[in-house]
Amino acid sequence: MCKKKIYILIFLCLIGFICNNKQCYAATGESKQNYSRKIKLCLERQGINGEVLILNKDKKINIINNQSNQMKSEERVSYNNYFPIASLQKVLTGTATYELIKEGKIKLNTPINNYFYKTKKSHRITVKDLLSHRSGIQDATKLPSRVLFSEDQRFKFVENNFRVENNKDWHYSSSNYGLLAEIIKKKTGDTYYDYLNRKILVPSHLTNIKNFNDIININRITLPCEMYNNKVSKVESILQFVSYLRPIPFSFLGYSFSYYCFMRWLSGNFGAGDMLATPKSYWNFIYKYIFVNKNYINFCYKKSKQLSPHYFGGWYFNKDYVYAEGLTANYNACSFKANRDQKKLIMIFTNNTNYLQFKELK
Repeated sequence: MCKKKIYILIFLCLIGFICNNKQCYAATGESKQNYSRKIKLCLERQGINGEVLILNKDKKINIINNQSNQMKSEERVSYNNYFPIASLQKVLTGTATYELIKEGKIKLNTPINNYFYKTKKSHRITVKDLLSHRSGIQDATKLPSRVLFSEDQRFKFVENNFRVENNKDWHYSSSNYGLLAEIIKKKTGDTYYDYLNRKILVPSHLTNIKNFNDIININRITLPCEMYNNKVSKVESILQFVSYLRPIPFSFLGYSFSYYCFMRWLSGNFGAGDMLATPKSYWNFIYKYIFVNKNYINFCYKKSKQLSPHYFGGWYFNKDYVYAEGLTANYNACSFKANRDQKKLIMIFTNNTNYLQFKELK
């Protein structure tokens, strides 16, 4: 919960600079080139490694990229490289859940004890509670002890790593969306990822949004520039890495230690942060579901109006704006914010910027 609040502040700080700065071309009439140059200078001045994507008035993407000279090749943020979308995946899981609701396979008031009868208080937790983070479920903080390659392993980890409180007040918890992902599996007979592919990704030509262990060329994955908060966690992961390589699985040859640690982090976030997307593909997904196929975003907006904060299905709503954000391994951050009526959209992907650096952004 604490990390989520912090990241919301991070996101609003950046968006506030870009959208509300007095020097912004939208307010002063400056040219697109001057506006882009000022954002570029801001990224350079703060040492931010990443990309900002903006929807222009001609409905095309303006890409502003800044790469630090100190970055390794696997740490470069690119429009066509895979980036961990973290909690931005909740929008995908919410969209898949909405498809089941449309088909009449589940209802918002369906209690989850139909699927998870062993879960404490599951008789009073509904699908709507999961979608709005009002289930009383709270995450544990530990990581899996190894990389969890199968969805069954990932769900088992989720299932064993949350607790249920007595109240049903707002409490952000990725486990809510892990349970939704498992409901999708149970109701469709597909894997969670196969259902996303069949129902959403392939029909929309979004083939570059993938499960992390389905990406063959790992050189196309952007790794965080910093994976650890302290030496203890690094030593722990090294020992687990060495243990995992005895005997060395053939499919694991060539994986770097950094990539192993990265996969370990991702695999503990089933349905809520175990997927990657190229900025281009995620942009196309968001553009479609906000500006073209508006059924789902309108559905979530109506439900969110009854709640505080105004959150539903992976989206936050604030007046005319909708936004979401994600944070992976402390440094990989991605966000978007859109004005639905005016067709304004901005998105950022960065992998070397922590909360304090964002707070200093001016």
